Amino acid sequence: MKVLRLMGAGVGLLALGGLVRLRWITGKGWGVEGIDRHKSLPGDDVIIRPHQTLTHATTIGARPEAVWPWIVQMGVDRAGWYTPQWVDRYLWRVGNVSKDEIDPGLQSLEVGQRILDGPEGTAEFEVRDVQVNRALVLHSRRHPVTGVPPDLSSSDPGPYFDFSWTFVLEETPRGNTLLLIRTRGIAQAPWLFQRLAWLLWPMFDYAMARWMLLGIKARVEAVTREGSVSS
Repeated sequence: MKVLRLMGAGVGLLALGGLVRLRWITGKGWGVEGIDRHKSLPGDDVIIRPHQTLTHATTIGARPEAVWPWIVQMGVDRAGWYTPQWVDRYLWRVGNVSKDEIDPGLQSLEVGQRILDGPEGTAEFEVRDVQVNRALVLHSRRHPVTGVPPDLSSSDPGPYFDFSWTFVLEETPRGNTLLLIRTRGIAQAPWLFQRLAWLLWPMFDYAMARWMLLGIKARVEAVTREGSVSS
């Protein structure tokens, strides 16, 4: 029994070490090689002292004005997040999947507008900043179980997540677009839950940002190719 316990402890330590290593790798962000991932971006002022800041990026073969229409129409109740269909259906739990075309009816956003991040009554974002062809900043503050925003005026608001999501478009010297996604978050919770969030959130964020960036890139470049052929 003692040998089995030692073996179990050894396996547990190896698994934990693997998770920490994966967390370190994913915590560096996806697609940021050669990019200053610590530079200031729009939306950094929404959460001043985050527990986590992660930046991801990709280069898209089109100018920012061709990418922006896909960014401004995002949202579960809008054009989706451009994630794979199985993510749309089983994670976001919505019947519709991400759109493959620009929807003229979804091309405007205003500060203060609400964007769903799940079924009605669960999670949502508030639009904090809209800079056409440049940046979109979203913010969400909610209870991790009920989805209800915490009462921060209370002496004990309970556990909550405070999370900002920024999409930034930068034109490159070759006329392409560097699209960056930055997430900044706070997990206000008991110590153990905070440590778990610190370990697991970068992995989830890495996967989601990668799916989104690749989904946006594929859609924009497909439309750009079609336009080039037709002309």
